[in-house]
Amino acid sequence: MISSNFQTCISKAQLYFILLFVIIGCKNSSESNNPLPSKEKLFKGEIIFENKYNIQNVYFCDDYIVVKNIANKESNVFSVYKNDTALTHISDFGRIGNGPNEFESEVYCTTQFDVNKEGKFFWVYEMNKNKVSQIDLTETIRKKSIVVKKFVKLKPELSLKEMFYVEENKIIGNPDNLSLSMDQLVIFNDKTGIVEKRLPFAFNVNNEKSNDINFTQQNFNTLFVNNLRFNRKRNKLVSGMVTLDRIDILNLNGTINKSTETENVDFTSLQENIKNTRIYCSDLYAGDAYIYVLFSGEEMNKYFEESTPTKVKIYDWNLNLKHVLKTEESLNFITINEKSKTLIGTSITQEKIVKYNLENIL
Repeated sequence: MISSNFQTCISKAQLYFILLFVIIGCKNSSESNNPLPSKEKLFKGEIIFENKYNIQNVYFCDDYIVVKNIANKESNVFSVYKNDTALTHISDFGRIGNGPNEFESEVYCTTQFDVNKEGKFFWVYEMNKNKVSQIDLTETIRKKSIVVKKFVKLKPELSLKEMFYVEENKIIGNPDNLSLSMDQLVIFNDKTGIVEKRLPFAFNVNNEKSNDINFTQQNFNTLFVNNLRFNRKRNKLVSGMVTLDRIDILNLNGTINKSTETENVDFTSLQENIKNTRIYCSDLYAGDAYIYVLFSGEEMNKYFEESTPTKVKIYDWNLNLKHVLKTEESLNFITINEKSKTLIGTSITQEKIVKYNLENIL
């Protein structure tokens, strides 16, 4: 900020540089719809589940906290707690195995948690079986035995990183980085078994070896890795690119509704791009009121090896940046409960779960 207490005598050279600074600042401001808030807020939290050592990730489901455990055949895949001060334990369920209602070891939660008059539900995805199942959380807790309301076997070629049921038979997902089509949003009808659409994410890159999976995996994949989230109330998807500073709000037909502005990036040398890769959106949460982006900006090696502190950027649904919260931890995942104004961050590298209060921010 330039002080208003200018001295009366000022050289032409000084005046020139001050004006130049102001002009450039104004130009940059006018070119972006997302100016950073003038001041970052330090965001301090408290460590929770300190004596629980097998946590893989944590998710809010209404007033519950669902914990995905690193499980084996002798332990439970999921644990459920109340979102209260004591983190009151409610239930453990789910086993690794080949029996009825058992899961493969690679099972993980999608980020789709539904709450309606029938109860609380969440979806899990078994990557090797290519199977997605809806767990009735309310009935599972009541019966003390896992209740699967619905399951679907996906087509063999659909290897998805994240997926969401957006309508009765309509699944939208983003392929994982083992797929040649990882630069595409996939819309799949589970009733007909047909992939209805494949739409490119963000931009196209001229790949001289488009059918070479080895080239794709080694020199191409980080360009298209993104986090995808769904908000049922707004009927919108949100995409956050991992190695580009770009957020997109998508309609359910895959078209872009809004985007943050990004500088044009020259991808003429894919190899050079890989060497300079930075982590931008490491995780994402699409709330009813705001969109929350877990942001790093650090080079990939530094992010993973040095556990540098991350930030949480909060946007409204017009993609105006409202807050930047600087944490003291290196977080990898976040989940938010807007009703209780609580954020929980998971740090795999630092092996800690941290709970933050958003009361004075939202």
